[in-house]
Amino acid sequence: MRLKSMSTLILALALFMAPATSSHAGEGMDTAKELGAGIGLGVANVGYFCGKLVYAVVGTAVTPVAWAVSGGDNQVARRTFYPSVRGDYLLSMDNLTGKEPFDFIGRMPGEDRPGHVGSRGPIEEGF
Repeated sequence: MRLKSMSTLILALALFMAPATSSHAGEGMDTAKELGAGIGLGVANVGYFCGKLVYAVVGTAVTPVAWAVSGGDNQVARRTFYPSVRGDYLLSMDNLTGKEPFDFIGRMPGEDRPGHVGSRGPIEEGF
Protein backbone atom coordinates (compact mmCIF):
# COMPACT_ATOMS: atom_id res chain seq x y z
CA MET A 1 0.00 0.00 0.00
CA ARG A 2 2.82 2.39 0.87
CA LEU A 3 4.60 1.67 -2.43
CA LYS A 4 1.40 2.40 -4.34
CA SER A 5 0.92 5.78 -2.64
CA MET A 6 4.59 6.68 -3.20
CA SER A 7 4.31 5.74 -6.88
CA THR A 8 1.16 7.84 -7.18
CA LEU A 9 2.94 10.80 -5.57
CA ILE A 10 5.92 10.50 -7.92
CA LEU A 11 3.66 10.27 -10.96
CA ALA A 12 1.63 13.27 -9.81
CA LEU A 13 4.80 15.31 -9.26
CA ALA A 14 6.15 14.31 -12.66
CA LEU A 15 2.95 15.24 -14.44
CA PHE A 16 2.76 18.50 -12.54
CA MET A 17 6.32 19.38 -13.56
CA ALA A 18 5.89 18.31 -17.19
CA PRO A 19 6.02 21.31 -19.51
CA ALA A 20 2.78 22.44 -21.13
CA THR A 21 2.64 21.38 -24.76
CA SER A 22 0.53 22.44 -27.68
CA SER A 23 -1.75 19.97 -29.44
CA HIS A 24 -0.69 20.63 -33.03
CA ALA A 25 -0.71 17.66 -35.38
CA GLY A 26 2.70 16.12 -36.02
CA GLU A 27 4.06 16.99 -32.59
CA GLY A 28 3.23 13.62 -31.06
CA MET A 29 6.86 12.57 -30.74
CA ASP A 30 7.89 15.93 -29.23
CA THR A 31 5.05 15.70 -26.74
CA ALA A 32 6.12 12.19 -25.75
CA LYS A 33 9.72 13.35 -25.34
CA GLU A 34 8.66 16.30 -23.22
CA LEU A 35 6.38 14.13 -21.11
CA GLY A 36 9.19 11.63 -20.57
CA ALA A 37 11.60 14.42 -19.69
CA GLY A 38 9.05 15.87 -17.26
CA ILE A 39 8.56 12.51 -15.58
CA GLY A 40 12.32 12.06 -15.37
CA LEU A 41 12.68 15.54 -13.89
CA GLY A 42 10.01 14.77 -11.29
CA VAL A 43 11.69 11.52 -10.27
CA ALA A 44 15.10 13.23 -10.16
CA ASN A 45 13.69 16.03 -8.02
CA VAL A 46 12.25 13.59 -5.48
CA GLY A 47 15.65 12.00 -4.91
CA TYR A 48 17.60 15.24 -5.15
CA PHE A 49 15.29 17.12 -2.76
CA CYS A 50 15.46 14.33 -0.18
CA GLY A 51 19.26 14.27 -0.35
CA LYS A 52 19.54 18.06 -0.12
CA LEU A 53 17.11 18.17 2.80
CA VAL A 54 19.12 15.53 4.72
CA TYR A 55 22.33 17.46 3.99
CA ALA A 56 20.76 20.70 5.27
CA VAL A 57 19.42 19.10 8.45
CA VAL A 58 22.74 17.39 9.24
CA GLY A 59 24.64 20.63 8.52
CA THR A 60 22.32 22.55 10.82
CA ALA A 61 22.81 19.98 13.58
CA VAL A 62 26.60 19.90 13.18
CA THR A 63 27.02 23.69 13.19
CA PRO A 64 26.69 24.21 16.97
CA VAL A 65 29.05 21.29 17.58
CA ALA A 66 31.64 22.77 15.20
CA TRP A 67 31.24 26.15 16.89
CA ALA A 68 31.76 24.63 20.35
CA VAL A 69 34.71 22.46 19.35
CA SER A 70 36.42 25.44 17.69
CA GLY A 71 36.15 27.45 20.90
CA GLY A 72 33.32 29.69 19.72
CA ASP A 73 34.80 30.60 16.33
CA ASN A 74 31.94 32.04 14.28
CA GLN A 75 33.84 31.57 11.00
CA VAL A 76 33.93 27.81 11.54
CA ALA A 77 30.21 27.80 12.28
CA ARG A 78 29.47 29.84 9.15
CA ARG A 79 31.62 27.55 6.99
CA THR A 80 29.59 24.61 8.27
CA PHE A 81 26.13 26.17 8.14
CA TYR A 82 25.97 28.10 4.85
CA PRO A 83 27.16 25.36 2.47
CA SER A 84 24.65 22.90 3.88
CA VAL A 85 21.60 25.17 4.02
CA ARG A 86 22.10 27.31 0.92
CA GLY A 87 22.06 26.01 -2.62
CA ASP A 88 19.40 24.65 -4.93
CA TYR A 89 16.66 22.46 -3.48
CA LEU A 90 14.98 21.65 -6.81
CA LEU A 91 16.33 20.93 -10.26
CA SER A 92 15.06 22.45 -13.49
CA MET A 93 15.16 21.05 -17.00
CA ASP A 94 18.03 23.43 -17.77
CA ASN A 95 20.00 21.89 -14.91
CA LEU A 96 19.52 18.38 -16.26
CA THR A 97 20.44 19.34 -19.82
CA GLY A 98 23.58 21.17 -18.66
CA LYS A 99 22.46 24.62 -19.81
CA GLU A 100 22.52 25.96 -16.27
CA PRO A 101 24.61 24.75 -13.33
CA PHE A 102 23.13 23.96 -9.94
CA ASP A 103 24.59 24.19 -6.46
CA PHE A 104 24.08 21.22 -4.17
CA ILE A 105 26.64 22.70 -1.81
CA GLY A 106 25.67 26.31 -1.21
CA ARG A 107 27.92 29.32 -1.46
CA MET A 108 28.91 31.69 1.28
CA PRO A 109 27.17 35.08 1.17
CA GLY A 110 28.93 37.33 -1.33
CA GLU A 111 30.71 34.51 -3.20
CA ASP A 112 30.25 34.08 -6.93
CA ARG A 113 29.04 30.84 -8.45
CA PRO A 114 32.00 28.46 -8.77
CA GLY A 115 33.05 27.11 -12.15
CA HIS A 116 30.63 24.63 -13.65
CA VAL A 117 32.13 21.34 -14.77
CA GLY A 118 30.16 19.92 -17.65
CA SER A 119 30.83 17.49 -20.42
CA ARG A 120 33.33 19.92 -21.98
CA GLY A 121 35.31 20.54 -18.80
CA PRO A 122 35.62 23.45 -16.37
CA ILE A 123 34.41 26.86 -17.46
CA GLU A 124 36.53 28.98 -15.13
CA GLU A 125 40.27 28.78 -14.70
CA GLY A 126 41.82 27.39 -11.57
CA PHE A 127 39.22 24.71 -11.05
